[in-house]
Amino acid sequence: GNNNLTNLPESIGKCRKLTELILNNNKIETLPQSIGNCLNLQVLKLGNNSLKDLPISIAHLKETLQHIDVTHNPDLAIIPKDVQGESSVIMW
Repeated sequence: GNNNLTNLPESIGKCRKLTELILNNNKIETLPQSIGNCLNLQVLKLGNNSLKDLPISIAHLKETLQHIDVTHNPDLAIIPKDVQGESSVIMW
């Protein structure tokens, strides 16, 4: 975190073995649709950013994603309903 990132490249979707993505305290407004290709992602921390929405492709991760932190994103109004799996925790 704390890198003043404003976005992630589409190429993040090529990181198929990625298990944790910690991007707290940046300026990220959106995530690329390709994030849904990171099929081993278990932890996604996006607290204290400028997220406006989450891509619907994130629902592809509901079987592996155990923890999503999107706290302190004041413009984030909705989380896709298919995101939460049986064992996932969403901090919003």
